[in-house]
Formats: sequence, C-alpha cells, structure tokens
Amino acid sequence: MTDRNAGALAASPDAYTDLTGLFAPRSVALVGATDHPSNFGGRVFRAMLNFGYPGKIFPVNPRLKEIYGLTCYSSIKDLPETPDHVGIIVSVERVFDVLADCVPFATVYTAGFAETGTPEGRERHARLIAFARASGMRIMGPNCNGVINFVDAFAMTSTGAIGGPRRAPGNVGVVSHSGGLGQITVMWRAQMAGLGVSYEASCGNEADLDTLDFARFMLRSEATDVVLMAVEGFKDGAKLASVAREALEREKAIVVLKLGRTEAGSRAAASHTGALAGVDDIYDAALRQYGLIRVNTCNELYEAAILLRNRRWPKGRRVASVAATGGNIVHLADMGADQGMVWPDYTPETQTVLSGLLPGYGSGILNPSDLTSLATGEPAMFAKALQTIVDDANIDAVAPIYSFVSRKQIEAGAAFVTACAKPSAMIWVGGCTDDARPTPEELVASGVSVYRDALPCLRSMRAAADFGARVELHRAGGDIAQRPAGIDLDTARARVAAGGGTLG
Repeated sequence: MTDRNAGALAASPDAYTDLTGLFAPRSVALVGATDHPSNFGGRVFRAMLNFGYPGKIFPVNPRLKEIYGLTCYSSIKDLPETPDHVGIIVSVERVFDVLADCVPFATVYTAGFAETGTPEGRERHARLIAFARASGMRIMGPNCNGVINFVDAFAMTSTGAIGGPRRAPGNVGVVSHSGGLGQITVMWRAQMAGLGVSYEASCGNEADLDTLDFARFMLRSEATDVVLMAVEGFKDGAKLASVAREALEREKAIVVLKLGRTEAGSRAAASHTGALAGVDDIYDAALRQYGLIRVNTCNELYEAAILLRNRRWPKGRRVASVAATGGNIVHLADMGADQGMVWPDYTPETQTVLSGLLPGYGSGILNPSDLTSLATGEPAMFAKALQTIVDDANIDAVAPIYSFVSRKQIEAGAAFVTACAKPSAMIWVGGCTDDARPTPEELVASGVSVYRDALPCLRSMRAAADFGARVELHRAGGDIAQRPAGIDLDTARARVAAGGGTLG
C-alpha cells in the first residue's frame, strides 16, 4: 500500500482516535479568515457560517477586528478559550508557528508540502509528521479541503457543493483525497441522485490522519451505514485490513474507487497529493481479500450506495425480474450475465402459480419474465406474481422493471421494494403517466432502492451479494487469501516496496 508518511513512527493498525472533536467541535477557530468573498479564507469562513454551525466561531486574522459581526482575533493565543478544532489557511512558511498554539485537532489547508515533489516540500512534510507524533495533535491535510458534517451542521471547507439550504443528512459517508472529486463528483452528485450524506472528508496529503482514520470514524457512527472512498492509495496494508475487518463486523460496506490505476493516473496522483498510486493488480487482490467493494467510476460509488445503505445482503447471485416489455427483459438478462448474476428457473410450484395467472403462457415461464398483460392492466395480479417469485426458493433477489406507468403503480412498486422479504430494487426506465411526481430521486431520498437502468442495479446487487458472502465467511472465521496469479506473498511485498509502500 502507498506510503506518503516515509519516516513516520508506525502505529498499531487498530489504534483509533475519536474524531468527534474534528467533525463536530464545540468551538472552532479559522486562522486566515477574511471577509473577502473570493479569497480562500473568505469562502471557507462564509461556508461555515451559512451551513448553520451552532458552536462558537473564532476568526483569526491580525489585520481585521471584525468579520460578519464576529470579533476577529490576532492569534490563537488571544482567543477566550481553546477551540476543539483549528483550521489553518496561511502561507506555508507560517504553518508551523500557528500549529504550535493548536490543540487537539487542526486542519491544514495550505499546500506546499510533499505534493510539490521538491526537497523543500518533502522536508516540510516530514517535519509536519514529526510535529504530529511529538505533540499528539491530530492533523488533517495538508493541501486538503476539510470536512462536512451534515448530521451536526458543521462544515469547514471552500466547496460550492454545499451552497444554498443545507441538505438533510443521510447514512452515506464519503472519504476522498481530493476535494473537487470527493465533494462534487461523488458527494454532490450522490445528493442529486437522492442520497443523503452523513459526513464527507477531503484529506489531501494525509501527513497524519489518513483516509482510513476517517473511514473508521464513519463506520463507528450510527449515522453512517455505507462508506464511499475515492483514494489514490493506502499507506498501511495492516491498517486497511483492520478497518475492513471492522466493516465486516458492523456489516457496513466500504466501496472503493482506486485512483491512479494506470501509469498516466499514477503520475497524476504523484503531482496531486504526492501519492505513489501503487501496483494495481496487488491492490485489486487486497481489496477483494479484505471484503472491500471495488468500482471503476465515481457514479458507480453512489449507485452502489443506493442499495448497500439498506444493509440487506442477498444470499447469493440468483436474481429474478419481471417487466412489461420483452426488449427490456432481453437487455436485463444480458446485463445480469455480464455482471455474474444468475437467472435460475423457477421452481415447479412457482411455475404452477404463474401459469394460473398467465394461462396463455403454459408451464414454461422464463426468468426474467415478460408479464406484459399483468404489468399493464392488472396491478393486483401483477403484485401476486411478484410475491410468488419472491417466495421462490431458487431466488435470492428481485429487480422488477417499470417503464411508463401510473403514479399508483409506481407507489405500489416502491412499497413492494421496501417491504420485500428479499433484497429488492426497482428499475424505473420511464416516467409517470398521470403525475409529475414522484421522481426517482424523491423515491431514493425516501429510502427506496431505485435505478434508472439495469446495469447499475445489477452491479449493485452483485456487490451486495459478494459483501454478504464475505460477512458470512468472516462470521465463520474464514478468510479469502487471494493474490494475483503467479505472485507469492514475498513477490507482492517486493513489488509494493519498489513503489515506496508497505503491504500488511
């Protein structure tokens, strides 16, 4: 795994610092706060105020006496009390002077450290690590964009993704090295899809606190049921295994987008946060072994969360579906097969019931099923067919398709998905014939698993089934020890070490 903390003292992979004071401080100071709307310090300060933070806010800037009606202080030493969390937006030369007055949490937004690739930047990075270890202070950053806490109304970040009224919290956590990608391409787009976010952390160079520290905090929060990670690498393989084990024990899935998997991406990661992205096939095997779900795009992260946030795991990859059009059924069957899903035959008992509902079909109704007449004209019979399929012992999960139907039918489908005894999701490819509402986004926001296309739905079902299998294996005390073909453990360690990292 990638090591951006060369020379840092090793900590136990199970070591944990409660980050409540960082995510939900009782009081906060921002060094470098201004009233200038286009200045970084001004954007961060205004975002904190507009987000509705209920605690005490202390702006620190020796050139100002007041900002937006709040007394502005010359230094941390001048504050009337010691804040839980200090944000630092100053020149790189001043960072360490400010840190000397901060406890117990600090976020360093300033760049100019390892990501520069210069000897001076690397020296500053090493100095920051040494300071954190010697002082016991926990530091986020440097070169980061801070945290967002929708649960407790705290945000210390510059992103425009939280503009306007604060969105309601949900149960999806987001962790990223990048602010722009994590806060906009993942978090904001997830919210546009209807998902609610609990916490977001954009941790930059992670000289001290790293992505796994933030993921562990979210796993331990009752407000979070799935964690999405967009990362350039992991510093410590043993720590990754520890966090993954905790995710299995809590039955909260971690979905990972591993950035820098190509040569070009790895070069970009090095210039972005100073990360060496690592050997991709070894990462792939490690993530699979530890039970983390790997995806390849940002939209796959939040699409997976639509289903995984419910923490219901299919007992296998055997799926069934019904639709009102044969073309959708053929497309669905192809997509399922591509994703490793299985379309088993219905049991004779199920065939008998379905044949009674569809007398013209005989006894050979296939899965997935074209139930045109029931789907379009007889909602009660369609519901009975769906329930019969759910009760089939050969079926692990159900994904009915809806196209253009009435609001009543959409609401019935949402109720079915929510109450279904087996993991289920709607694939709603069309619209509503008699009302502008509900929308798919509104249904997702209410907790219903709704997808606009077959592929993301079936990908997510496969992920849920695989994670459920990994949970059961963990309960039984088993493990999946998989490495790339032809690579033994010593060779894997040597390859990762050649990239500057360690493998646990």
